[in-house]
Amino acid sequence: MNKKPVRKFVPWSNKEVIEFLKVAELEGSGEMYKFVLSTGVRLGELLAITWDNIDFDKETLTVNKNALSTGSGEKQIEPLRSGSHTIALPSNLVITLKEYKEKQRREMDKQNQHKLNLVFPDKTGGVRKPSTIRIEFHRLIEKANVRKITFHDLRRMHAILLVNAGASLDLIKNRLRHSRIETTQNLLYK
Repeated sequence: MNKKPVRKFVPWSNKEVIEFLKVAELEGSGEMYKFVLSTGVRLGELLAITWDNIDFDKETLTVNKNALSTGSGEKQIEPLRSGSHTIALPSNLVITLKEYKEKQRREMDKQNQHKLNLVFPDKTGGVRKPSTIRIEFHRLIEKANVRKITFHDLRRMHAILLVNAGASLDLIKNRLRHSRIETTQNLLYK
């Protein structure tokens, strides 16, 4: 049986990250991609994050839910099996999120559709579909003319940005909520 070759991850350069974020900003989803690159959250976690999960005073994010691909509304969100995790947010992201929350409040109040209190909802205030996010992500990659990566590779990019900033492997392991250091090493170096 022929095995599929293992894809070698090659991280984006700083120039590619900047170009991608510029295009994402122009397309109206810059805050979401800045958030992922700054926190390393998984796609399901991203889609389930509510404003209650962000503590602006302490500059922290509590990751405690996951969005499922099936279901609708609140039934589409479930608690994380691994429990609740709190991570620090960079100050520049906190500023971006405050501005984004105010912008979202103005837009959602017009429609009165914010009962789930999601940070990155769909147009009706509901949970976005992971497949829709992936399609948007690949469209933005094409527009930005940067190398193709997967959405999950943004999690890897977050870890690489932490390494480049001098963070220890143990800190990265805890931030990404890996149970084993080997998982973190594999994410970074394979």
